[in-house]
Amino acid sequence: YLDLTTATGSKIITLDVYATAAQDFLLKIETTLSGAAVTTEKGFSHTGTGWETIPVDFNSPNTGQPIPDDQFKLLVIFTFLF
Repeated sequence: YLDLTTATGSKIITLDVYATAAQDFLLKIETTLSGAAVTTEKGFSHTGTGWETIPVDFNSPNTGQPIPDDQFKLLVIFTFLF
């Protein structure tokens, strides 16, 4: 599970992503361990230069999305190729 509670002190998820072309992504976390239907999304970009370590900061999620404060069991990554 992914712990993004206030007790952990961090709401940053760090991903190692490989891409050879610049592209945008959306990281979505949903479904808490207790089964609550909480969803939060955060967009991020890759420059297309191979491996990059990308911090995704859920302290400032996408507009209109709640700041997560729970333990989540589902993480989804969407890719957007242009």
